[in-house]
Amino acid sequence: MRSLINIYQIGHSASVIQDVSPRSIYPHKKFSEIKDYCLDEGITLIEYIQKFEPQEAWDHLEHVGMTMYSVLMEGMHASRELPSKYDIKRKSARFFQRYRQNDDEQDLLMAAVYAVSEANAIGELVVSAPAYESCAILPGVLEYGEEICRFPHRQTIRSIAVAGLIGMLIATNSPTPEKTPNYQKELCSACAMTAAAWAYINGLDIQATENATVRAINHYLNSIYNPKWKYTKEACMELNAVIASYIINAAKQTHKDDSANLNLDKAIEKMSDIK
Repeated sequence: MRSLINIYQIGHSASVIQDVSPRSIYPHKKFSEIKDYCLDEGITLIEYIQKFEPQEAWDHLEHVGMTMYSVLMEGMHASRELPSKYDIKRKSARFFQRYRQNDDEQDLLMAAVYAVSEANAIGELVVSAPAYESCAILPGVLEYGEEICRFPHRQTIRSIAVAGLIGMLIATNSPTPEKTPNYQKELCSACAMTAAAWAYINGLDIQATENATVRAINHYLNSIYNPKWKYTKEACMELNAVIASYIINAAKQTHKDDSANLNLDKAIEKMSDIK
């Protein structure tokens, strides 16, 4: 049986996708089916995941969470510049120093995001959720949640599981061809996954979580996606930071009693337009 982390790896790297199985341990393939099941059973989204995931998946997610944290801490406290051959200036430690001096929440978020992006840029260990070039969004936002909002670690791990469920739905219903780089779709996927995780950790119900995830996808498609965009490591790092900031700021405008009725399945289908 596959663990969560293997199910929602949807990036371009052959080293990642060769381990992805089309099988899923979940009996439902659409978010609408999951939502209907949860409402019929009277369970939450995290209880749905717990119902079908084995214990070893949660052990693995604990390891994932600790790996994210160690990458963050190493980057934010780094004293040396990145090797000159990469031609990338380190920003994470500078943002973190500013945060310690001025207590500006945005500086902490930027420090966390750039810490992971910089580790990825020079080939160090990162958690590719959902893929390497979008790997900084989820851990950056979750670090902000633990440090600024004081969310408990247990909730952080559960939120990673929620992100994984959304990633599974994207991989199933809007798949990316194997070995075909699609950096902007990876970034949109990370945007959706992180929005769902952030909605869960903030106590939003299943409909409000769906709404937040749909809005994240729509924001990416309408405000960030550019078919003429050219990939560079620096450009990807900047988009990781932009998306993380959007998720935090958008959440401040979202209420727990969000009564909109947005459709995540349709939003995921629209992601197929990202080329």
